This record gives sequence, structure tokens and C-alpha cells, in this order.
Amino acid sequence: MNQIAARRLGTTALKVSALGFGAAPIGGFRATITEAEAQALLEAAWQGGVRFFDTSPFYGYGRSELRLGHFLRQRAREEFIISTKIGRDSFQHSTIAMMASCVRLNNHACALGFRAWISCLSMT
Repeated sequence: MNQIAARRLGTTALKVSALGFGAAPIGGFRATITEAEAQALLEAAWQGGVRFFDTSPFYGYGRSELRLGHFLRQRAREEFIISTKIGRDSFQHSTIAMMASCVRLNNHACALGFRAWISCLSMT
């Protein structure tokens, strides 16, 4: 296994690998890939030293989180960091979305949950 330098994430105590794995492709973004291909990509990233994984329930209607959760199930929880997106509207919806993401990720708590705030401007 290769070692990728870890960096502190902003002002938090979290340390993440300087190179992360964006999990949109394993959810089927832009192209359909098989489960075996998805697991092989994750294994190659892991063997390359990647320990920071970014996913979303919006990538393949949860497929990205399911595949990532399946892969990480066999790894020690303290060895990686997951970030995901958890909603665009109310706090209640975001909380439910985060809980659903954790289920798809095999109950691995996500260190980072991003909420997207969208402002709508009236054109009148």
C-alpha cells in the first residue's frame, strides 16, 4: 500500500488523505459500471492510500453510498473519513437524509455532512 500524506481539514481536528475518492462514478454518474468494477476502483484507491471518500445519496439514487458502504464494511472505522450531502431544505429533512445515508453506508458515521442552501430570487 502506498501512503498519501494526510492534511488537517480546515479548522477541524479531522485529518484526511490529501487525495480523495469522488464516488459519483460508482453510483453510475455518466456511465453504468458493474458492482465488480466499482469494488475494483475502490480497492485500487485504498491500495493507493486514499482514505477520504466523498459520496452522495444523489449519485445513482443511493447506489454510490451502498457500494462505498459495502467496500468499507471490511475496514476499520478509524482508518477513513466519509463526506456526503444531506439535503437542500429543512433541518428535519436533512436529519432524516443523514440517517438514511448512514444506513446505506453500513452505519458508518459520516464525519462531514454537507447541506446545500439554495436561494431563489424573484424575477418580478
